[in-house]
Amino acid sequence: MQLGIMDHIDANGLRPGEQYEQRLRLTELYDALGFRAYHLAEHHGTPLGVAPSPNLFLAAVAQRTENLRIGTFVNTLPMYHPVRLVEEIAMLDQLSGGRLEIGMGRGISPVEVGYYGIDHDTTRARFSELVEIVRRGLSCPVLDFHGEFYDISSVPMVVAPVQSALPLWYGIADPEKAGWAAGLGLNVAALLDAASVRPITDRFRAEWAKLGRPASELPLTAVTRNMVVAPTAEEAMHTANRAFGPWRANTDHTWLKAGLPSPFDKRTGKDFAEWHDKGGAFAGTPEDALTYLTEQAQQAGITYVAVDVAFGDTSYDESAQTVQLLATEVLPALADLTPARL
Repeated sequence: MQLGIMDHIDANGLRPGEQYEQRLRLTELYDALGFRAYHLAEHHGTPLGVAPSPNLFLAAVAQRTENLRIGTFVNTLPMYHPVRLVEEIAMLDQLSGGRLEIGMGRGISPVEVGYYGIDHDTTRARFSELVEIVRRGLSCPVLDFHGEFYDISSVPMVVAPVQSALPLWYGIADPEKAGWAAGLGLNVAALLDAASVRPITDRFRAEWAKLGRPASELPLTAVTRNMVVAPTAEEAMHTANRAFGPWRANTDHTWLKAGLPSPFDKRTGKDFAEWHDKGGAFAGTPEDALTYLTEQAQQAGITYVAVDVAFGDTSYDESAQTVQLLATEVLPALADLTPARL
């Protein structure tokens, strides 16, 4: 099993420019420590994401790193004109030397897509068209598409990506979408608890096998998890509980402002300790972190975890300590955990 990094760049009290520089320093550390990839979320009009243009930030990350793969979890496709998005993706792959991976989603927040004048009820149909346009645009010298929402005729794709098959991700929550994702060869990531993820990954592997594709070429199946690791469990939980308050305020901001119930209420609980006890997040020692991640892999049937180590008001030093301990004391053991043992 592999580890990567998930990031929202949620507000932490610093000026945005200072926070960007802090995060860029962290991406240099992720690169040096051997994490697989850095994935950045996209949010608008909310302190949950103070880097509302993830592609712009990733251009900076590409210049500060050498081996770390970079990408989005996810681009909210309905908020882009598809031609512009394909052009940006191709540029980013060139700027990174072929290290780009792109996540695709329709946007779970009706408020955020509403800021762009988009009816959330149309996003599912828009998303279907947008996925097809992105896939065509990344592989064809001239882009043509004629659908219900988008009409594109003979647009030259002047800049092509470095990678002939640029890895694509899909944020999945429904086992019924596993066949579609497997058919397109998409990596899949879920924000659900391990028990809810298992039916998705089981279905995904079954659909992959049904297509006659070898298990050795199975795309990545992933979850994201907030984690704090420290020399003692007490130190880790103290940091995590402190950071949880501003993190939850950031996640809830848009929903509560619109008078809507927060979808995070049931997911996390009232503090980090409760979230930890539910298995949806972790704070503790490296030894316990290895046990936790191993159990997550076995229970959810996953091959990849994107770890959120910089959330709420965690400091640079606290986030750096977490990834350093994961890299030195956890990653080597996880490398031996193969899909065959799930």
